[in-house]
Amino acid sequence: MASVKKVESDGWIKSIREASADRESTDRFTGTGGHQGLTKLPFSQQAFKKVAEKFLIHRSIIRVIRRADVPEFSATKLKMGDLNGWAPPAYVYDARTSNAWHGDLALSATYFPHSKLTFAVLFGCSLSIEAEILTRLGKTAHEIGHPLIMPGIVFELELSRHQSVVEEELKEVEARALGVSDFMIMLRDGTLRTQEVKKKTKRDKFLDLKYLTGQLNDWKNALRAMHDHADTITPSDTHWDASKQEMKHTGTKIQGRLQEVMSDYEIMMRACAAATEGMNIPIPLID
Repeated sequence: MASVKKVESDGWIKSIREASADRESTDRFTGTGGHQGLTKLPFSQQAFKKVAEKFLIHRSIIRVIRRADVPEFSATKLKMGDLNGWAPPAYVYDARTSNAWHGDLALSATYFPHSKLTFAVLFGCSLSIEAEILTRLGKTAHEIGHPLIMPGIVFELELSRHQSVVEEELKEVEARALGVSDFMIMLRDGTLRTQEVKKKTKRDKFLDLKYLTGQLNDWKNALRAMHDHADTITPSDTHWDASKQEMKHTGTKIQGRLQEVMSDYEIMMRACAAATEGMNIPIPLID
């Protein structure tokens, strides 16, 4: 048999980043328009059935993926079906980010406490996201055995996406306030009527910010659900007290980080609220 060349994880991540440079979308703020993008897989249905079987994907992820514009995190403790004559207890996690903007993701993860092993599938995962996840996992030690590691990584990725979206939206509001946006250029060219364009553009941006604020709040609620769930996780049954302490320590770190991220969302929501208040939109205009 021909020898197989070993590829170190760092080399693999580097090759992924290089390959993704020309393939990632440049429009980061355009969603899928309500289409069920994550339901389209790059392989056959039969192949996916095999993946689902091997990675123990729970069918609850189907409902989560179909609710494309509804951010969600759910956790369920159950007993898996017959696995070689055994039905081990497991935690099933589903997470879904909104498709209102480019780059939405969905996670299905099944964690077995007795072995501290996680089977996870991430839907909508681009090459750059794959590299980011591998990099983050490569920096973990005993934390890798905690059930909330994969959901936590998804939440970190979504924080980065939301920060970019909020920054872009607020820049547009500022640009319009300063009169340097595209519609002002068109007005100077005499191609649009002043009052009509001002009202429509201002109203649209106002509604965009309101929608964004609602999405941020929905995701903050998902963060809260994950934070509360962390309290219910008990260390896996093991004879090694050190392992139990590591699990407890990792859980405390995750909860602390979730508190920080929720504070970040409060800041973003206040910034969006301040921007909408500054627009001073009369009620009849937004009906």
